[in-house]
Amino acid sequence: LFGQLDRILDGGGERLALVWQSLDRGQSVILGRLWDGSNWGAEKRLSEGSGNAWTPSAAFGGGKLYIAWDSYNTGSYQGFVREWNDAAPHRVTVGDNFSVRPSVAVTRAGVPLIAWEESDPHWGKDFAFLTDRRGTPLYKNRRIQVVFAEGGAWRQAASVADALPEQIRRYVQQPRLAVDDSGRAFLAFRSRTSTNTSRVDNW
Repeated sequence: LFGQLDRILDGGGERLALVWQSLDRGQSVILGRLWDGSNWGAEKRLSEGSGNAWTPSAAFGGGKLYIAWDSYNTGSYQGFVREWNDAAPHRVTVGDNFSVRPSVAVTRAGVPLIAWEESDPHWGKDFAFLTDRRGTPLYKNRRIQVVFAEGGAWRQAASVADALPEQIRRYVQQPRLAVDDSGRAFLAFRSRTSTNTSRVDNW
């Protein structure tokens, strides 16, 4: 089970969403079920495609349920989201950056916000002696991106990095989003405590 109980209860206190990561014939997929106050509904596969899907996050708001996760469908980890009743998931992230561990929150008006941690393209594929394509070492950097839905598109929120002291900007990760009843968004995250020296396992 991924997510906290207060994040996946419906605002009315009657519906409950259970979203989890499971293996299906060797593939990691995202599944979910809804509790209507009396019974559990049928299990529903939320992720699609042939790539493994990881780290789901779920949130109710405005009578809607959104689920976000990251997937290797495109050959690099990217973020996807799906409203429970949507016919298919939608890709949120763009480009080839390493985009993982999404966190979703939904306002009372039903507007989803999604945060995720990001590194540079070809993360973990720094085998330069085998190819001319340059990769990104595992512990080079992390940054947090936040977007929200508006007019059928995903809009970039204010820069998280600009709100942080410069000395901790290089490696921030594992965002957690929440919104209050007025629609204000709050973001918690983890930062490395030492940023002046690279880790010895920066392969």
